[in-house]
Amino acid sequence: MKPRAKVVLGILGSLLLLFAFCVATLWFMFAPENWSKRKARFETAEATGMTLVGAIQTYSVENGAPPENLQALVPQYLARIPDTGLRDYPAFEYEIFTNSKMSLAWYDLGSRGGKPIAGFWVYFEGKPEHAILALTLDQHERVVDARVDRMPQEYDKIEFDAEKWNQRNSRIEMAESLPNHVTLKGATLSELRSSLGEPTGISTLRNAPWELRIKCSNGVVNWDVFFYWPTEEYPKQIYGGRTELIGRWAYVHE
Repeated sequence: MKPRAKVVLGILGSLLLLFAFCVATLWFMFAPENWSKRKARFETAEATGMTLVGAIQTYSVENGAPPENLQALVPQYLARIPDTGLRDYPAFEYEIFTNSKMSLAWYDLGSRGGKPIAGFWVYFEGKPEHAILALTLDQHERVVDARVDRMPQEYDKIEFDAEKWNQRNSRIEMAESLPNHVTLKGATLSELRSSLGEPTGISTLRNAPWELRIKCSNGVVNWDVFFYWPTEEYPKQIYGGRTELIGRWAYVHE
């Protein structure tokens, strides 16, 4: 073999080794953690979090409302705000909800006919192969958000027809024109029942005045969350994933 060819092969070999090393390093950094080990870590974080929960609850009782932020607990209720104990997710986040109870009223729009979904899947309600009209309701059962979910990428479009809608006929095809004929956002559930009929189902999205959470993405593209509600009433799915109880907290597998 000519000396020049040996040099080229040597360079290629070095580049391949460097590439393999980079791939292995990235996999080690971003590969999902083994769940049994991960769960054990979050069981420890849950115990730490309950100390913070206790301080929030004591503050709420003594002041008639939860604190506006965690720093309001210092120094009367806590000497300092504790860390989570998780090196990769060190901070607790806290949020007060304007609407303590949020629900989802949804209408089945029919089967996609095997067609692929357009965009991201948001809600789990209903049959997976069906699209839905998803209406987020506040604590007064007023619509604060309206969207169609699990719609096919391509479909025929027709004008909304109340009779066809009530017969559950061609709902996917009418989805785009629906807002032009029926006011959704701002309407009450009672008003929607009179125009769209009874929802296919109603589920609880949230039932808590505040939330304490740890954002804990696991892997390259992931938005797992570990959170606590003072009601300790958690839905089976929330924040785009299914929930699993760890102590008195809920872990969301996104």
